[in-house]
Amino acid sequence: MEAFLEISPRHVYEVLEGVQDPEIDSISIIDLGMVSEVTTEENNVKIVLLPTF
Repeated sequence: MEAFLEISPRHVYEVLEGVQDPEIDSISIIDLGMVSEVTTEENNVKIVLLPTF
């Protein structure tokens, strides 16, 4: 039996605020504009990242 935890894209964005860029550890990947899309469906989360180079 599977249990589904409802996760909203907004919650994922809040969590990603704490993910620091590996090269600039004082700024999050959200602040850098690296996250272009977050979608959720049941227990699946899709995050589309943009390169910073």
